[in-house]
Amino acid sequence: MNNGSNKISTIKLIQRIIAPIITVGLLTFLICKFEPRKIAESMSQVNFWFLLGSFGIMVLIFLLKTLRWHYILKRMGVKIKWHKTLWLIFIWMFGAAITPSKVGDVIKAHYLSKWTGRSETDTFFSAILDRITDLAAVAVYSLIAIPFFFDPLGNVVKWAVFGGILIIAALAILMFNDKIVKLIVTLFAKMKKPKKKQESLKESEDEQSVKLSANRVIDKYYANLVFFSKTNYILIFSISFAIWLLLGLQASLLLVGMSSTTKLESVLLVMTGVVAIAAVVALIPISISGIGFREYTITLLAIYSLGILPEVALSVSFIQTLFNVFLPALIGGGLLIFLRRKRRKTKNS
Repeated sequence: MNNGSNKISTIKLIQRIIAPIITVGLLTFLICKFEPRKIAESMSQVNFWFLLGSFGIMVLIFLLKTLRWHYILKRMGVKIKWHKTLWLIFIWMFGAAITPSKVGDVIKAHYLSKWTGRSETDTFFSAILDRITDLAAVAVYSLIAIPFFFDPLGNVVKWAVFGGILIIAALAILMFNDKIVKLIVTLFAKMKKPKKKQESLKESEDEQSVKLSANRVIDKYYANLVFFSKTNYILIFSISFAIWLLLGLQASLLLVGMSSTTKLESVLLVMTGVVAIAAVVALIPISISGIGFREYTITLLAIYSLGILPEVALSVSFIQTLFNVFLPALIGGGLLIFLRRKRRKTKNS
């Protein structure tokens, strides 16, 4: 019981203290290292039409994210309107943007359960499958792009390829190996045991309850997998693949918009690989939404692979973070406030 409490306390400590310090520290370091004046000049020089095109790509990316998750829900028989699926995507972004532990998936699964009446096990499965296909696309882009376009990086390429292979293998094992899933679910169930009301229960009763709960979750997990065929997985993955290609295109447009000598076709595949690797690094749950780690990675890789000015690379990352993280998170936060006020009015009436 104490071990579980200690783990929760450690996570809260990371979320509330360590993550903001690391995020602010990394951003401050990058801004000071590459000079605020130069960064501001780079961002001010971006071509308006390229900036507008990058914003349009952000809109298209979120429509594709909505399409992917809506398709997953449809296959599972979960009935929800398209615009509400989009709302939940924005709410997910809000949760992902304010925490290092990516609780956005939990939040959107919770609201989906309330809106549809389906169990949280079902809705959480849909969120996890949505995230798994997204991470798989990142891993594949890393495998494809790095060896061909990042030759100057030497050993970094080898480690990146190795990491990409490990991610794909881990996703396959976690998704389809029942023994691994059972172990993880059991450990998770132990961490979720009640604290105060159930402290007087015997240890054997607790263990039995955990086993029953874990078995129910596992049964639900594999029951939902039945709804998906190989064709469905290919389609879902293709959407994820298109999303990351668009992210690479967005970064490339911003780069070309700041440098008139840079050609879009010469940087598209490289920047797609850079953005994919940065996304993997940003998964480290010790900064707020990976901010800081993402910027540092994009800047470092863009400098070495393309030879561009560091302030330009950092400016590209800042604008992408603004478009793809902060703006959607702001919309999601507004939606949460609206929903809570609406719920309070309903209770009062």
